Amino acid sequence: MELAFAALILACLHSFVSPDAQGDALYALRKSLNASVDQLKDWNPNQVSPSTWSKVSCISNNVVSVSLTSMGFSGILSPKIEVLKTLQTLTKREVDQWLFSNSMQCPGALHFVERNAIVISYGLQTNSTLVGKQDHFEDPTFKFQIPLQIAAEREIARSLIGDPKFSWVVSLKEFAHPALQIFSAVGTVGPTFFLVIAMFGFVFQISSLIAEKELKLRQAMTMMGLYDTAYWFSWLTWEGIITLISSLLTVLFGMILVFPSCCRPSLASHLHQQLQVITQFGFPYSSNFSSLYRIIWSLFPPNLLAQGLKLLSDATATPQDPGISWSRKGKCAPNDNECVVTISEIYIWLISTFLLWFVLAIYFDNINPNSSGVRKSVLYFLNPGYWTGKGGNKVAEGGICSCTSSVPPMEDITPDDEDVLEEENTVKKEAKEGAVDPNIAVQIRGLVKVYPGATKIGCCKCKKTSHYHALKVKCPLTLCA
Repeated sequence: MELAFAALILACLHSFVSPDAQGDALYALRKSLNASVDQLKDWNPNQVSPSTWSKVSCISNNVVSVSLTSMGFSGILSPKIEVLKTLQTLTKREVDQWLFSNSMQCPGALHFVERNAIVISYGLQTNSTLVGKQDHFEDPTFKFQIPLQIAAEREIARSLIGDPKFSWVVSLKEFAHPALQIFSAVGTVGPTFFLVIAMFGFVFQISSLIAEKELKLRQAMTMMGLYDTAYWFSWLTWEGIITLISSLLTVLFGMILVFPSCCRPSLASHLHQQLQVITQFGFPYSSNFSSLYRIIWSLFPPNLLAQGLKLLSDATATPQDPGISWSRKGKCAPNDNECVVTISEIYIWLISTFLLWFVLAIYFDNINPNSSGVRKSVLYFLNPGYWTGKGGNKVAEGGICSCTSSVPPMEDITPDDEDVLEEENTVKKEAKEGAVDPNIAVQIRGLVKVYPGATKIGCCKCKKTSHYHALKVKCPLTLCA
C-alpha cells in the first residue's frame, strides 16, 4: 500500500552501491507493487544509472530518495529494497514539515530504531488531515494509524524470528461511545437560511401593503361597493397560496441539493433535520422557565417554528432514531428529556396564533383611520348593527370612543339660497314621484362632514365641546352626463 513507502525513511549506514544493483532494486520494487504499464514506465533496468528515472532523486549516482506518494500502489515491498542503503534519513521535525507542506499526499511515516539484536522499536507519525465527502469523514485512527501500527509490529516480529510467513492476526472492535458530533455546514449555516425562508413572506406582505397604499387599491374596492370581507379574504387566499408555494419549493430544492433531511421517506416528520437554532438563542422551552414565559414567547410564530425544528432535529440525530411520525405527534419526541411541548401542541399554537393575529389585524384596521380619515370606535364590535349590517357604520365618523357619545343627526335647516331651495324641492319631488332625469349621471344627497367634539377633563370639572359640522349639503349635488 501507499502507507508502506513511509518505511523507506530509515536510518541506514551510508556505503557505496553499484548503479546496476540500485536499478535492479528499484525495478524489483516496481514489479512488487502491482504498478500498471503506464506507471513508472521510464524505470528501465538496462540503464546504468536510475538518476533519470521519475520519482527518484540521486546524489553522486546514489539513490537518496524515492517519492511514490499518491500513486495508488499496493503490494509487498521487495526484499531487494535493502540494497538501497544511501536513502536519506528524515527527522521527525522534517517529516512534520513535509506532511504539513504536502497535505493529502501521505497518511504517515514510521521511524525504526534497532536497539539491539532482539529489540527493534518504532515511532508512528501520521497525517491528521481529514478527508470529507458529503458529511462523511475518514477516521484516521482506524483507517491509517492502527493498520500501520499492526503492519509494523508484524514485520518486526517476522524479522526477529526469521519467518517471513509468520501469521499475525489482530481483531479490532470499537468501544461503545456517544454519537460523534460532525461539523456540518448545513447544520451550522442552514438554520439561519431556513428561518429566513420561513419568515420571508413578511417581506412580501409589507411590499404588497405599501403598493396597495400607493395605488389606493382598497379605496377603489370600497368605491366599487365591495365589503371588507372581500378584501381580507383576498389577502388570506393570496398569502396562503404564496406560503404553500414557498414551502414546496423549499422542500424541492432541499431534495435537489441532497439535504439528508429532505431525502428521507417520512419527509413531513423529518423536515430540516440538522437545524439546531433553538439552542443557540436560549429559547424558554425548558423546565427552567415558567409557563408564563413560554406562553408569551409562543405568541411569536417563528419561535414555535424553531422549537418544532429542534424537536425534529433531535428525533433524527442518528440513523437509528425513529423520528416523529404523524401518529406520535402528541407524544414526547425521542431524545426530548424535558418534554415541555410536543409537536401536536406546536400545531395547535400555530393555528391559534394565526387566528389571534388575524382577528387583531381586522380590529386595528377598523379603529385606525382609513384613507378617508374615518374610523370606528374601539368597541364597535359591541354594536349589533355591525354584525347584522344594519346601521353598523352610523358612528363611523365619530371619535375613537364614539360608542359612548355618537354623532348627533344633522338638524333639518332650510337653505337660505333660493336657487338651492328650488333645486332641493325639485329633487325631492322627482324622488317622491320616482321620476329619473336622463341628463343626470350622479346625485349625492345628505352629504355631511362632522368633526366630533372634544372632552377636556380638568381639576374637578369636565368641559365638552359640541360637534362641528364642516359641511352640510341637504340638497343633492348632481353631475350631468
